[in-house]
Amino acid sequence: MGVKIMGWGMNKLFKQLFYSCAVLAFVASCTDAPSNDVDSKTVPVNPNIGLNTDGPNKSFDNVVINSPEVFSAPGETTGELSEAEQQLKYENLSKPIIYCVGAAGITLDTTFADSKSLLTPPFRGPFSNGVTFYNEELIVVWKNDGDRKAQVIYVSKGYLGKLKVGGKFGDITFQTKFLDYKGDDPIQGAAQLTVDLYNKLENVEDKSYNCLADRNCQLYYGTPDQANMVLVFPGAVFLMAKEEWQMAEVRIIRNVEPGILDNN
Repeated sequence: MGVKIMGWGMNKLFKQLFYSCAVLAFVASCTDAPSNDVDSKTVPVNPNIGLNTDGPNKSFDNVVINSPEVFSAPGETTGELSEAEQQLKYENLSKPIIYCVGAAGITLDTTFADSKSLLTPPFRGPFSNGVTFYNEELIVVWKNDGDRKAQVIYVSKGYLGKLKVGGKFGDITFQTKFLDYKGDDPIQGAAQLTVDLYNKLENVEDKSYNCLADRNCQLYYGTPDQANMVLVFPGAVFLMAKEEWQMAEVRIIRNVEPGILDNN
């Protein structure tokens, strides 16, 4: 199933879905240059590559295409936040993004019922397909049956929390720039960045390991006229703006088995 390039900020989400990328808050720079070159012969980068990802991604993309009312009709919960809810919102906005786990104080094991005490009331949704928009700059796709746990957590523009990566990356935010990877060959730089991030996120000690070659991670650089590239890891999908080399969106997904990220 294919991943569509999507960048959203909550303020421009309804008009720019699938087309624009949003730049988030708190400035931090990644200044160390990449040290381990990736052999270009082993990097499967091609604008026409499709990515296999978890079902919720396809489900959400189909919602956008087939149910435009999701972005124009009011959800089940509307209205201004109370003072206590405003305080909760700002507290949640600064909570860490945890790879393969969650953000804003919720996780992929949080149920929809539990979320009512952990998040502010959604400003749009929940809809019949589980898509729910939150004031914490989150979009959560909830299961519609059973335990109703989160299937995917989308973190977008305005979120203030940091993602702990470690090493030279340290804690990254949506304003962290990776321009040292851009260089004269941005596709090769993007491949190197993907490998380096994977090794830190997955605690790989072998610095020569190439997750792209083994299909344990994936890069969709796209065509020159596409503003964003997509970095896919077992526990998250990162959308990154090509011009600024900044994160535009993070999707927290359940850890997938090696091999599921193979090309179609």
